[in-house]
Amino acid sequence: MNMLDETSIEQYAHPVFKRDGYACVYCGFDGGGFNGWRQLTVDHLLPTTMGGTDSQDNLVTACNFCASATSDLKFRAEQSGNEIVKLKKEHVARRLKSFRKFWSEKVAPSDEALTPSQGGTYLPHPLVLDFQALEVTDDQFLKFCSDNEIFRFELTGKRELIVMPPSGSETSRRDLRILVQLANWSDVDGRGIVFDSSGGFTMPNGAVRSPDGAWALRQRFESLPAEARERFAPICPEFVVELRSPSDALSGLQAKMVEYLDNGTLLGWLIDPRQRRVHIYRPGYPPEILDNPTTVSGETVLPGFELDLQDLW
Repeated sequence: MNMLDETSIEQYAHPVFKRDGYACVYCGFDGGGFNGWRQLTVDHLLPTTMGGTDSQDNLVTACNFCASATSDLKFRAEQSGNEIVKLKKEHVARRLKSFRKFWSEKVAPSDEALTPSQGGTYLPHPLVLDFQALEVTDDQFLKFCSDNEIFRFELTGKRELIVMPPSGSETSRRDLRILVQLANWSDVDGRGIVFDSSGGFTMPNGAVRSPDGAWALRQRFESLPAEARERFAPICPEFVVELRSPSDALSGLQAKMVEYLDNGTLLGWLIDPRQRRVHIYRPGYPPEILDNPTTVSGETVLPGFELDLQDLW
């Protein structure tokens, strides 16, 4: 195997790359972009240790994963290039299937979501941008959000801009089921107001957050000036709920829940349909994790409210 110098621009013009269309012949990885071609190498079909030569007939384009995955395979000198490519493709397919199974069952459920290129079907992760250098006023940020309403934006207390992709259909359905139950209870209780995921709140630490669902005391909200209520209201809700979507990293949502508590939230739920878990956050206590519950209680913050989770799993 002849590994290319990934920092050498001249290698981009390698004749084997050109012949194979800048794509791995084993898995089809597209290395045509600047970041992609640096993951490509030239692979000997028949290794030199088994009699292979450096002629272009014995060289193919491969991504680093496939080149590494097939490096220990043994072949006979009399086997044709097509036979070797076929055997290597089959071996790579098995390795990828095993790798994706391990990732989806062992790695992804504990934290990160799978992207399509990793063998999953999930949306991209939210994009985090450093906003500190920009002196953006509240009015400018509100206009920025209004002008790009297909996305959801949040600002952390560290002035990081979080750009979240639109929710998938299943996540949207689950979120609606949560809000319907919460709103129905709130209408009877009468003490507070329910907000959906499009509502933003300006926290005491300067963060602008949009929970998937929130409840705040009516008296606190209505005591704000009318203009403030039309913007990102400067209050932290007493109750928040976050629904983990396939694009969400668990660690990011956990940090977000801690930020809510630090700014005044009294009860928070982090609902993870993928693991069938509910993480309950209360001030001054470590999170409590419920495994596969059928309901979760609103406790003293939302007295009498119980969320039915069976339709969410």
